[in-house]
Amino acid sequence: MFVVKNLSIDYAWPVAIAAGTVTQLLVFLMGDFMFSVSVDMLQLLLGVLAGCAVAGIYNFFVLALDYSRTEYVQFEDDDYYYYVKAVPKITVSTTDVTVKHINARRSPRR
Repeated sequence: MFVVKNLSIDYAWPVAIAAGTVTQLLVFLMGDFMFSVSVDMLQLLLGVLAGCAVAGIYNFFVLALDYSRTEYVQFEDDDYYYYVKAVPKITVSTTDVTVKHINARRSPRR
């Protein structure tokens, strides 16, 4: 699914994960029927779903992108024109918190 993930479409990585999962499942099923190799269907489905889950978790934590802020940039140098699609990573903005200490006046002890 190398070709799919390198396409210039939004959500290319999740599409590649789904296409790879379906392709893996179809290849195993075709091998099961064409070559009479016995494959436990429950283990096959669990393995394919586990692989899809691992790829989805990796995509979420490492490749989290914000497609709403996609920019298309064009620039050139002496020899080439460059057409770039820039998709920023998702960032969580931190809030500025200031703590104000208010101390009450202490009355003298009697």
